[in-house]
Amino acid sequence: MPALLLEARVETIELNVLRRRPSFQGGEVSPLAQSLTDPARDEHQARGFGFWEFLLAKAVTTDSGTRGDLLRAALRHNSDGATRIALGREEFVELLGAGEYANLSPRELVSFCSSVVVADTKQPMHLPLLDLGVKPGSDGEASAIDAIHALGLRGLLYMSGRSYHFYGAEPVALPDLVAILGRSQLLSPIVDSRWVSHQLMDGRCGLRISTDSEKAPVAPVFVTKVGTIV
Repeated sequence: MPALLLEARVETIELNVLRRRPSFQGGEVSPLAQSLTDPARDEHQARGFGFWEFLLAKAVTTDSGTRGDLLRAALRHNSDGATRIALGREEFVELLGAGEYANLSPRELVSFCSSVVVADTKQPMHLPLLDLGVKPGSDGEASAIDAIHALGLRGLLYMSGRSYHFYGAEPVALPDLVAILGRSQLLSPIVDSRWVSHQLMDGRCGLRISTDSEKAPVAPVFVTKVGTIV
């Protein structure tokens, strides 16, 4: 990560700090919604993706009230209420190395944001970020790398726990970031399409860098460089 930020001539980065909402269980809506949510979660655990796709497909044939509640739950946006923190590159690297974002309280989340300030231009730019949807393993890793190559990106691939994260090495302007995200959504489920939707709503991307005892006990682990970077 430090080498990538240096090569990209990043001077300032942004972090998002928020409290993650509890996972949707269905029971808070109705017993019927719960009965649909449980098999959707089983489907997600088996395939590694598709929770909301499976649940909303079942919602088509349920009653209007339950369907409406499920649709509203599917539209929840996790970034609402997030706090933005701007840091210089060196300060961020020092804090990251010192474990500043490790072992946070349950459901507290810190994400690295795509929005950066680049040297020389001093203009707001974005590092292309991707949240992949494939399971860790040789097939998942190869698919993630092939998807990144297909998008014409280069950078660093990390194993995030249940899948992979990608950090691009070439800053782009916001319109180009939107185009990259739009193209990447065509690669679902290798790329997490719901994650892409949330990033488009925010106008920037974010990937978790923190750990906590409940949801994310393990920090993302570097896997490989994709393309040529220092």
